[in-house]
Amino acid sequence: MIYTVGESTPNILVQYIARFLIRIGLGWLPLAPANKGKSSTPENEAKFFADPQTYHGNLRVATGLQLLDGMYHIRSAMGKFKMPVLLCHGKKDRVTEWQGSEEFYAFCGSTDRELALYDDMQHDLMREPDVDVPLCKTRDWMLQRLGVD
Repeated sequence: MIYTVGESTPNILVQYIARFLIRIGLGWLPLAPANKGKSSTPENEAKFFADPQTYHGNLRVATGLQLLDGMYHIRSAMGKFKMPVLLCHGKKDRVTEWQGSEEFYAFCGSTDRELALYDDMQHDLMREPDVDVPLCKTRDWMLQRLGVD
């Protein structure tokens, strides 16, 4: 997650206002609409909104800016990343650009890296109808590095 999809990124004026709110102690305010329920099917979106363990409120100002700052930091330090990495991304993601995962894969400093792109999946891979595909991929990737068959 190093690039957000256009409408997911607040404009620069909103970012300056958010930084001011944080400076005066109001970063806890839940002002920004969050990207919620972006799944590949209406049924999965309904499950998202019905899930009592999922936060359904607005994104807090400080949280939103930390996410943006984290993305900026990752972009500036990709080559320093040396740990093994598995990147899983849905190509129909409406929150973050899957091309950012491709870029991270290409420029990260790890020699043990893998990119798994899922053509028909959205942002929240764990809520997709074929959740077993990325879960199994992740499990197998981890077990291989642990030397477990």
